[in-house]
Amino acid sequence: MRRIGMENSVRTAGLTQRGFTLVELMIVIVLLAVIAAVAVPGFQTLVENNQVTSSTNRLVGALNFARSQALREGQQVTLQPTSGDWDQGFQVVMGGNTLRQFQGSETRMAISGNAVTFRGNGLATSNETLRLCGDSGGNDRRIDISRGGQVTTTEEDCP
Repeated sequence: MRRIGMENSVRTAGLTQRGFTLVELMIVIVLLAVIAAVAVPGFQTLVENNQVTSSTNRLVGALNFARSQALREGQQVTLQPTSGDWDQGFQVVMGGNTLRQFQGSETRMAISGNAVTFRGNGLATSNETLRLCGDSGGNDRRIDISRGGQVTTTEEDCP
């Protein structure tokens, strides 16, 4: 029975040695290097796009939580950046008490915008926009909060 890839055999003193030649191994290594060089940049973009999407979903979830708490408690609830910087994280605050805190992004992503406050009736105090910009700038997001409390997301290119 012959094994595929083991056609080269050498007989020495009654023993059969099978294996690949150095040239065959070098060709395989070169092919793997070329495939990796093509695949890695595309994979990095995919990872960044997923991170922007994940951060957008976390912000939208925090906004929905803040609005529902405002309706439930009948008081103003604010989603604001932690330590004044969205990249460090954000928190939902009601009457000076932190209801929920969210960790910042682990990637190099810029989040910009003002704090968002919902009244006790669920309406926002003003129209607000939050922007999430990744490093490559290909799959950025804008989160719009209307005075009616509606949260919408759209793709856009950051400046």
